[in-house]
Amino acid sequence: MLGNDRVADYLEALFISLRQHSPDLPARLIPYNAQLTRTRELCARYRIEIHSDPAFPALEQVGLDLWASSPYSHHQFLFRRLAIFWGPFENFLYLDADICVLAPLEPLFETFEKSPVPFASFDVDHERVYQAGPLRDRMIRDHGSLGFNSGHFFSRLGVFDLEKFQTAVRAAQPLAHLFQDRGDQGFLNFAVDHLGIPQTRMTTLIPDLADKQWCEQRFKKIHNRWFIDRPGDPQDGKQLFLIHWAGFNIPGWEIPNRHLYYHYRGLGLSWFGKQKLRIRDFTRHHSRPLRPLMDKLRILGGKVRRKIGL
Repeated sequence: MLGNDRVADYLEALFISLRQHSPDLPARLIPYNAQLTRTRELCARYRIEIHSDPAFPALEQVGLDLWASSPYSHHQFLFRRLAIFWGPFENFLYLDADICVLAPLEPLFETFEKSPVPFASFDVDHERVYQAGPLRDRMIRDHGSLGFNSGHFFSRLGVFDLEKFQTAVRAAQPLAHLFQDRGDQGFLNFAVDHLGIPQTRMTTLIPDLADKQWCEQRFKKIHNRWFIDRPGDPQDGKQLFLIHWAGFNIPGWEIPNRHLYYHYRGLGLSWFGKQKLRIRDFTRHHSRPLRPLMDKLRILGGKVRRKIGL
């Protein structure tokens, strides 16, 4: 997991859902930066260890090397998440902050650990990894590229080390303008593809797993588990272990299937606490279009006060 105080609302829902379904699973958070006041409190409450690694600056440099000459250099801190490849876990599941766990994760771990393949992804979409054209075609043809979402994947200790990532970024630099993603997703896909890391999908290992764990789908609940609700489609009845709000930066009122976010975020809160949370998010969502006007009014008010000497 990767996060800081900016995504603390998402993190709290993720931590609660993880401990609800897999209470004893060891977990670590990689800090996005030093903004961790609330994050440290949440990690202590839900038994999440904050990971530290002397390689963080070198991984940030990988991001800078890739995007330094572009408007995307501020994405350098996303590359810290790559430290998980030489972290404390023999087999690990990486999760972005904007995810909730919907079922015990142990069955997924057991299946992955039995697999000979060292990298397994969930959602795939080349449109969000490489631009259409020769690079994408070559990666698919020569390297079996899957175009995976880097927000959730299984892998193993030692699949990558810092030197391999530094080798990969040197190869990626002249091609980075052909990446569709401008964070670390395009780069991690490139590193897996270019260095020939054997990869598969979790749906290959578990055929009853939903093809996508993405939030913008219809779900149905059966015996306290969540499944795809798409009658007549081959995906109907496939199970979701996660829900991923990729692309929705702020959790709350506007996110698809928000009832799942509020279910976990509200566990342990009183009825009044749950309503307060929803009202706060509703207000935050609907006040957003008015913020430019409110900013102008505040500036105008300041000018008026200065003019009349208040």
